Order: sequence, then C-alpha cells, then structure tokens
Amino acid sequence: MKIPHQKHLRNGRVSIPGQIYSISKCQNKSLNPLLTTFTDLTEMIIESFFFCHKNKWINLYAFVVMPDHYHLVFSLNYLKNLNEVLHSINSFTAKKAVKDFEYKAPVWQENFFDHAVRSDESLEKHINYVEENPLRGGLIDKVELWPYSSANKKYSHYFRTLNV
Repeated sequence: MKIPHQKHLRNGRVSIPGQIYSISKCQNKSLNPLLTTFTDLTEMIIESFFFCHKNKWINLYAFVVMPDHYHLVFSLNYLKNLNEVLHSINSFTAKKAVKDFEYKAPVWQENFFDHAVRSDESLEKHINYVEENPLRGGLIDKVELWPYSSANKKYSHYFRTLNV
C-alpha cells in the first residue's frame, strides 16, 4: 500500500558525499509492528547499518530500531549515494525478513524521510532525537535501556571510537 505523499519524498532530495543525513524508514503499514518482536531480525537490521559503515559507505553516528521503523544518523561517503545505501539496507533486510522470519512482502514502505544536518548543534539534536525515540514512545524509562539503539551500552564502546 502506497502512502499518498510518498511520491513527494524524493522531491529536492540530493545525495552529497560528506553530508550528514538523518533518516527515517518505516515498515509497511499493512504489517503488524514486528521489527523488535524477533531479536534476531532486529540484530540483523542493526548489523546491516554496521556493514555499511565497515564498508565505508557511511560514517554512522546514531541509530534506533523501533517496533515499526528505524532511524539513522550518518554522513555519506563517496562509494555509494544516499539511495544506494538505503536500498542496500532495505533490500537485504527485507529478503532476510521474508525468508527467515516469514514476513509478508513488502516489508518496507517504498520511500524514506531524510534531512540534511547542517550544523554541529543540529547533529546533536538529531542524535538525541533518534536515541530518545523509545523513551518518547513509552517503551523505556532511560534511553540506554533500549537494546536496539546506539545509546545502549552494548554499542557505546563502538560509538566512542567510531567517529574519531
């Protein structure tokens, strides 16, 4: 099912190497919110973010996987454009979700929301917004308690050294 305004999400979208982006991607609305129901699936989604970073497509600053969507904050490198990075993440995770977790395709909505981050102050706000998402959603009492977030201590060591 297409959301009526989705076709307008690409209007004005540019892919600039070195630019920091804040991304939101939603699960197909016809599915029950299941992304965090299956720990293995959620970990696989997170691993896809790290794969993009390790292959130098992006520099990952923050992420969160919520029950029906995810958020990423990253700077784009020169190897892939913005659409290619998101297509890689979503294609890989959708194929695995259908094959290994019996999700019904399509897993993801067709488009994604993106925002170009233009200042250090804005970057900090976007990282906080991403990591506080489970708190605002009433899923946890402290941001570091959400297991599927860069704010969780499971990933804190990685993020202390990631963006040096």
